[in-house]
Parts: sequence; C-alpha cells; structure tokens
Amino acid sequence: MAEIGIFVGTMYGNSLLVAEEAEAILTAQGIKQPSLKIRN
Repeated sequence: MAEIGIFVGTMYGNSLLVAEEAEAILTAQGIKQPSLKIRN
C-alpha cells in the first residue's frame, strides 16, 4: 500500500481542518498511517 504525506501550510484558517479530514479519509481507505505535517 502507498505511503502518503500530507503537508499543511497554515496561511489559511481552514487548512488544518482540511488536512485532518484528508487524513481520516485516507485512513478509512486503508492507507497505512498517513503523516500529517504542519508548516508555519
């Protein structure tokens, strides 16, 4: 299975929410532990 990294820039207010939702969706689809990284 693929490994996916989610990189988030905090320039926009909802970017963290979008990344967290993407992480939940990918986990539900069987992607093995997507990594969520926040960059300021």
